[in-house]
Amino acid sequence: HYGLEVYVHYSVGTDKSAYLCLDKDSGDVGVCPICKERAKAEAAGEDEYAYSLSPRKRIAAYVIDRDHEDEGVLLWNMPWTVDRDICAQAYDKASGEVFNVDDPENGYDVSFNRQGTNQTTKYTGMQISRRSSPLADDPGQSSAWRDYAIANPIPNQLVRHDPEHVQKVFSGGVSADGVQAA
Repeated sequence: HYGLEVYVHYSVGTDKSAYLCLDKDSGDVGVCPICKERAKAEAAGEDEYAYSLSPRKRIAAYVIDRDHEDEGVLLWNMPWTVDRDICAQAYDKASGEVFNVDDPENGYDVSFNRQGTNQTTKYTGMQISRRSSPLADDPGQSSAWRDYAIANPIPNQLVRHDPEHVQKVFSGGVSADGVQAA
């Protein structure tokens, strides 16, 4: 699989930041202050509030935006539903053929429509090209992009904060960049 499953808490603190779920990321339940608060809300029967604190499943993957190739390798934290739709499109039921979208020499471009911004973004019209293409027309560029991805594994690119920082931001004590709240 071309991506890494991650779980993210959204709308955290006064500046509505996003944070990796420390429980899901570390595998050590009870570390994440947001999940602790969610457990308290669930126990108190505050279902809506508890749901708002739930981490959202995402898939982190390296991509090349064909409309902006000059930006190079980008890390996209896509909704899991987009990943599901890509995987469904990458399989031809009639022939059994699999279209390996992430093959650097004979991969397949994925296209879709994007509507909205931030938390209201929707991705529709998922399509996978039925003609394979190299990562880049220039073999040197293709090699540079692959080298970048290999030298910078996705897990190493994720920003992880300690529980104390997340708690301070979550409680409104500091902003995401560590500035003391007024």
